[in-house]
Amino acid sequence: MVLIAVPNAECIESYRNLTIPLLFFDLYLKDLSVPHVVTDDYQGATSATECLLSLGHRKIAYISGTYDFTSKLRRQGYLDTLSKNNITIPPEYIKCQEPTREWGYYAARELFNSKDAPTAIFCGNDTIAAGVFRYFTSQKISIPGDCSIISFGNTPIAEDLNLASVSQNSNKIIDAISSNLQIILKGDVAPRETLISTNLVLRGSTAPPVLA
Repeated sequence: MVLIAVPNAECIESYRNLTIPLLFFDLYLKDLSVPHVVTDDYQGATSATECLLSLGHRKIAYISGTYDFTSKLRRQGYLDTLSKNNITIPPEYIKCQEPTREWGYYAARELFNSKDAPTAIFCGNDTIAAGVFRYFTSQKISIPGDCSIISFGNTPIAEDLNLASVSQNSNKIIDAISSNLQIILKGDVAPRETLISTNLVLRGSTAPPVLA
């Protein structure tokens, strides 16, 4: 028997006390030496930010949550990509609080009530992006005419909204979980980390910025 789980940090002692093998996916806990299959969140965020830069955007905001390692990796990929391209953004362009639709709505409102609104937004997940879309619709802000949006996850939400989004390649994740499970069941040691590459799925939510 093997326990396959998306780990919860509050359960760390329970994981330590288990007498059966563990396999994590999507997230992992640094304090536990447990095999895990995870998306390359940093690389995905880098590709999303590079895409916006290639279109000519320099005023790129970031909206995400704050409470897990995944969010931090995506934010770091965004920040490092801007830094490598010698782009400095104001601190208020980074909005990190909740990974929810409601937070996307309020964060977008804060950004567009400021004097220097961004021309593009990178959202930490598709749910947040849906909130941004809802705010833009309420204010008749055009996507991508007034602001481009790229997100992360490539869930059905992204397809419904015609939203450019980073795909986590769920089929590759499932295959890696299955492969590692077979290794564990044979009594062998699975890789400490299996990192799944991402790819950017472009849709109609991005365009070059409109120059004043």
